[in-house]
Amino acid sequence: MKKVRPMDFALLLASLILCLGTAFAFSACGPKEDGSWMMCHWAERVVLLQGAICSLLALARLVSFRDGVKLGLGVAIFLNSLAALFVPGRIIPLCKMANMRCHLVMKPSVFTVAILLCLLCLLDSALLFRKVYSRKSN
Repeated sequence: MKKVRPMDFALLLASLILCLGTAFAFSACGPKEDGSWMMCHWAERVVLLQGAICSLLALARLVSFRDGVKLGLGVAIFLNSLAALFVPGRIIPLCKMANMRCHLVMKPSVFTVAILLCLLCLLDSALLFRKVYSRKSN
């Protein structure tokens, strides 16, 4: 039985920060006075879903012991976090006023966590790719 790598825990932690942070710490604007939601609410929900998917992929990666499977799951986490990077303000528009919570808190926080997750995935995937394919060439 192989050991669990520290990078697996780091990816799970960053994915959970993207998911739970979007839900609780850096959520978008609240409802309007009439009870309807602004567009930034839906951007928050999409990022929350992408964070949940990244968390599930990272959890599957944590329990997998095959390096090729970990590599594939890392690429899936990278692509999903890259998509989360472009949701607030690019794919789904945010509020029109620049001083709203979605512009000041949610967008920079999602950007920072998604970039961190992308960088962790790139680093780990490069290391795993080298490990998997150097073993096959021998």
